[in-house]
Order: sequence, then structure tokens, then C-alpha cells
Amino acid sequence: MLVKLKKPLVGHNLLTDILFMYEKFNSSLPDDYDNFKRDIHRLFPYIIDTKHIAFALNRHEILRETDLFRKTNLEELYTELSCHKGLYYVLYTPTIAHSKFCQKYVDSHSLHEAGYDAYISGYVFLRMAHILTSKTLGSSIDGPLEFRQYFENIKSYGNIVNISRATVPFVNLAGQDPKSNRPDWLHISRRRGLKRLTAGQILKELDKFGSLDVKVLDDQRALVATTHFKVSQRILTAFRRHKQFKVRNYYPFLDNPRVRTFLWAGGLTTAVVTLLFGGIAAVYYGKRKLSQSP
Repeated sequence: MLVKLKKPLVGHNLLTDILFMYEKFNSSLPDDYDNFKRDIHRLFPYIIDTKHIAFALNRHEILRETDLFRKTNLEELYTELSCHKGLYYVLYTPTIAHSKFCQKYVDSHSLHEAGYDAYISGYVFLRMAHILTSKTLGSSIDGPLEFRQYFENIKSYGNIVNISRATVPFVNLAGQDPKSNRPDWLHISRRRGLKRLTAGQILKELDKFGSLDVKVLDDQRALVATTHFKVSQRILTAFRRHKQFKVRNYYPFLDNPRVRTFLWAGGLTTAVVTLLFGGIAAVYYGKRKLSQSP
């Protein structure tokens, strides 16, 4: 019925929901990523991800004076937008009332229960759409808004689904995905004072810098993925003279185990390795800076 009626789908961080629906009710997930995007867009022409909208509104110029969208967790968004500050941030906030047959969630919170999560996803969507539309229209508003106005102002956020901990921040179901804006991995190795390297040790030391993922390669080396360039730079600066960890940028070529084995097995001196390492790094970052220039 959802496919037949072509109704908009609204959800929060719903990529896994889409994958689940496709696999259980349509067909096996395709091997090709682009084919998957085309199939989903054909089945559901208009999908709205409130997680992506929250991220976008947090960076929106006309909303820079509010902190309503600093947290993008569904429960926290619902709490912010249903409190006094969220309800009266702009005028003519629409009333959201429960049907007399659906009174269960009036005074109770049942997170991760399907009906409740669906309710607060719709609640968050309507509140965000109203705030964005009100701020966009500005002083021209002279009364309550119509629902079609919300869809008109939120149209540019449609068919964009958040993707967590990936090279790209979101999946564009109706077009090209954005270019990666993630920083390069950090390479962590142990110094002599540490017997072995573990993910727990690394997280304990680095957790204060922000959200990150750790992949331990062996008892001497690990890779760390951060969410922002500033986080990476703060870690590099803070660990410049750390007693247990040595932290630097990851170099895909020279940090490849096979390449490292080949270089050292070939009897290269430390000076040659250092020269090669520095030369490749200079070329790599030179190209990167050129590619990022306006």
C-alpha cells in the first residue's frame, strides 16, 4: 500500500529501516549501490529523514541564534521541541493532539516501541518544518500555516538519508552523493613503555576529543577515524610528545604491511626510508591541497 499510494515516508535516521523494508518486502538487496538507490527512489519517490534535517538546521544561517538542534538524537530532539522554548520559538505553532483511540502516549514515554517512535518522528518533523517555514517566510506570516507550505520549504531536504560513520555524511537517493568531507585516518603506534596496544587504552585517552572509531591492526598499531578535521588536529597536537602513543596521519601506501615488509627486506637504510616517506607525503598533501582549492 505504501508503494501503491506513493505517500511520503518520514523517519529518523532511517537507512536501516529502508534496507529492512526492501529486503523483506521487495527483493534481495542488490549488489550494486546505484541500483539500490534507483530501486528505492522508484518505490518511495519522497523520503524525509529528520536526522538529516536536524543536522542541516543546526548549520542553517537563519537559525544560528538557537540551540534547539544541537543534539540530533530522536528523544533529545523531541524533548527540545516539545518544551516551552521549542513550542514558542516561532509564532503559530501547530497543535499536535492524540486521537481519543490513541491515548497511550499522552503521558508515557516508550522509546523503541514502534508506535511511539513513529509518533515522535512525525512530531519532530512537523515542529522542524514549521520552524524552518516560519523563519523563511519571516514577517509575511499573518496566521497559521498550511501543510503544503511545510512541504514546499522542506523539499530540498527530501530523499537525503543520513548515514553514520561513513565516508560521506548522507545518501542522496535522487542524485549524486556528496564528496567526502571526512578527515583522513590517524595512525597510532605504541612507544617502548607500552607492552601492547588495545582499543580500550586508545578510547580512554582519545574519547575526550570527540566521537571516533578505533580499529586495532595488531598489538603495536591501530587506526582511528574521527568525525571532523579539528578533532584530528587536536589529537595530533595533544599527542605530539605522549609517553605511550605515537600519533600521526595514516599513509595508505607506506602503512600497507606488504609495502613495509618489502621496504625493510630490501635493506633500505633509515635515511632512504625517511626520504621516501617525506617525499610521498609531500606529494600526497600537495595534491590534496590543490584538489581542495576553490
